[in-house]
Amino acid sequence: MKEMEVGYLYYSLYSYRRKIEADIKKLIRSKNEMPPGLAPDLQDSNEKLYKLTNKLRNISMIISKLISLNKVYK
Repeated sequence: MKEMEVGYLYYSLYSYRRKIEADIKKLIRSKNEMPPGLAPDLQDSNEKLYKLTNKLRNISMIISKLISLNKVYK
C-alpha cells in the first residue's frame, strides 16, 4: 500500500471516528435532558448507545491495526 493511500485511509477512519464520538455525545446529552417518565425512549437510546460504542471500538481497533501495519511496511 502506498504511503498516500494509508494516510487517506487513516484520516477517513479518524474522521468517521470523530463523527461517531459526536453522535455518542449528542445521544448522552439528549438522554440527560429527557423527563424521567419516558422509559421506552430510554431503552431505545440505550440500544443506540450500545451500537455506537461498539462501532467506536471497532473503528479504534481498525485504526490501531492500520498504524501497526504501516510501521511494519516502512
